[in-house]
Amino acid sequence: MTALRKKGKAITPILIGLMMVFISTCGSNSGSSSDDGSNQVPSATNLDVSGDLEVGSSLTGSYLYEDTEDDAEGSSQIQWTTFDTVDCSGSGNAVGTAATYILLSADAEKYIQLGITPEAATGTTPGSTALSDCLGPVADNAPPHAYSVAIYGSHYVGKTLTGEYDYSDDEDDPEGLSRFRWLVFDEILCTGEGELAGNEISYTVQSSDEDKYLQFEVTPIATRGDPTGDSTASMCDGPIYPNTAPSASDVSFSGELTVGKEVRGAYTYSDAESDPEGTPTYRWLTYDDASCQNNETTVTTTESYTWESQDSGKYVIFEVTPVATTGATTGDAVQSSCQGPVQLDNTAPVASNVHIDGTIAVDQELTGDYIYSDAEGDLEGASTFRWLRYPDSTCMSGGETVIGTNQSYTLTTDDNGKGIRFEVTPVAQTGVTIGTAIITNGCTSISW
Repeated sequence: MTALRKKGKAITPILIGLMMVFISTCGSNSGSSSDDGSNQVPSATNLDVSGDLEVGSSLTGSYLYEDTEDDAEGSSQIQWTTFDTVDCSGSGNAVGTAATYILLSADAEKYIQLGITPEAATGTTPGSTALSDCLGPVADNAPPHAYSVAIYGSHYVGKTLTGEYDYSDDEDDPEGLSRFRWLVFDEILCTGEGELAGNEISYTVQSSDEDKYLQFEVTPIATRGDPTGDSTASMCDGPIYPNTAPSASDVSFSGELTVGKEVRGAYTYSDAESDPEGTPTYRWLTYDDASCQNNETTVTTTESYTWESQDSGKYVIFEVTPVATTGATTGDAVQSSCQGPVQLDNTAPVASNVHIDGTIAVDQELTGDYIYSDAEGDLEGASTFRWLRYPDSTCMSGGETVIGTNQSYTLTTDDNGKGIRFEVTPVAQTGVTIGTAIITNGCTSISW
């Protein structure tokens, strides 16, 4: 016969039968506990309340659930109760049934007690209600404050204003998401109901605000305690001025009026409200006449321009339209004086005094030398070179062979009895770049 177990001890069917007889004879105990072997009710012990006793703070209750027969806990009942008396006697006010309770302003100066009525999922239930210590009084929590509320920034259309303030809380409750309002008024004292213009900490002044007055208002919000303070407004600020467009002055350009040369525009940017400069627009204009009146042509819209052959003989104006990033953004176009004409095509560079330096001997290095020049001052670029070897020492028979393309050449035994000449083609960096190839006069006879 299989034995049944209860709390680790084997109980025979005979003993169980005796117990049943005993129970049926003596009856069951309907109270909170029993001494006759029936299922016991659960109990709640070690009740504890954590948290600050001040309005706005959270209190959290905890307890130890116990059941003699290890019946699992069911839906135990939680009750928070406030009292007017220091010992939580008399009639209380039930305020919460969750494990956590947030103290309200109505709880200020009250005393609070946590009650737990344990419920078992099976067996005899519920148990007796257990009570925590009587806690209190609950301290009142003052709402946060905003002070030194002010507006910073320029009172011009298009400008961004910033609201500033100082936050404080008597209980040092941290600031939460405080609320802001920008209000627009028609009159200087900002009385009456202003028109709501924005609800961020900053505000960009609109054209519709011109000649009006602004006020910044903040409602301080705390993350705990009494969270919402009174709204506080700045002084009345204004009036709002119109924003003037930027301007360009001292418009000019630098560089040579010669085909192949680069010219660059210049000007001075200014803005009455100190709006930063944006991206201006440019135009280079050419004309047929010295007064820059006839046949206007836009040749480019960049800050600089390199003259092309079709610009030869033209007269020139550089134009800039200033642009601001904020406020009134686009100013009036301003032009430089009329200048010109653009000179005829740039002349090619020249190589002169071309000659060979060095010792005539095998394995000796010869160097081609020359003088580079350019009528417009264009700097030398990568000029090209050739060393030519002729079948005879007079360089008269033709049939020359290119034996090198660097500025220097090292003689070899193949050169003995031959004639050598050096050739250079001058190259400029700008303008007309490639000049005429120039070769040494006469023939350098190679003999050792």
